[in-house]
Amino acid sequence: MPALPTFITIGAMKCGTTSLHDYLSRHPSFSMSQPKELDFFVGRCSSNSMEWYCSHFDASKQFRGESSQNYTKAHSPLYAGAAERVASVLPNCKLIYLVRDPIARYQSHKLETLYGETRRDIAWAKENNHYVKTGLYYYQLSHYLNYFSLEQVMVVDLADLKDRRLDTMNAIFRFLGASELDNPGVFDFQSNSFAEKVAPRFIRENIAYRVANRIAPKLTASVFSSDRVRRTLMPNSRPTPLTEGEKDRLSSIFEPDVNKLRKLLGRDFSDWAV
Repeated sequence: MPALPTFITIGAMKCGTTSLHDYLSRHPSFSMSQPKELDFFVGRCSSNSMEWYCSHFDASKQFRGESSQNYTKAHSPLYAGAAERVASVLPNCKLIYLVRDPIARYQSHKLETLYGETRRDIAWAKENNHYVKTGLYYYQLSHYLNYFSLEQVMVVDLADLKDRRLDTMNAIFRFLGASELDNPGVFDFQSNSFAEKVAPRFIRENIAYRVANRIAPKLTASVFSSDRVRRTLMPNSRPTPLTEGEKDRLSSIFEPDVNKLRKLLGRDFSDWAV
């Protein structure tokens, strides 16, 4: 019998959704979609059938989930309206929203686009303030609160997932109604780390790189992992510290939204720079 998800991780981008998806899959009562991001309620995949969507979940499992971080990009024309569409199909599902220090997320997002986006996409992101707006957590969450109660939503700080992994995972399991696990070794890994990034998209699409990677993929990866090569060909491909002026500018932009989130949740997020 076809089965729909019982919960969705709705984002945010660059806040640990890949790791969380993989951690959840370690629970014996869970079926997590493969691929992780189905994007059924937004963008290019929204025209797929309900049968297609259900085919990604094991009906024999009590808890079923997917993790599409594009569901919290309400400012983007491609992804707007996700909350309403999710509610129309899954009004009783639970939602997990991962967040982190918005300035750190901003930096990670900018770096990520170098590896995964076209130059045209990067230009659009800069012109439309995409890196900032994706990290306006209250603004993004407010779209869901038009259709879901706050009791259906769990906001998880990435710092807790990193520093108190077992406790945080068990809190998530309790929220979803699942049994807790007592073996911290089950979650002793991190997915989608920066070390896995080798060459940006504009280089991967270069014919010389494609030929070299086809002939000697390990050698190509080794060459492009070299700091000397990266400094020469990709001077912006490593994280760079923000200036104090940049930090102050971003802090002033994020602060009103962060304060609304703090008030909504009754949490201080004291480790954040905002």
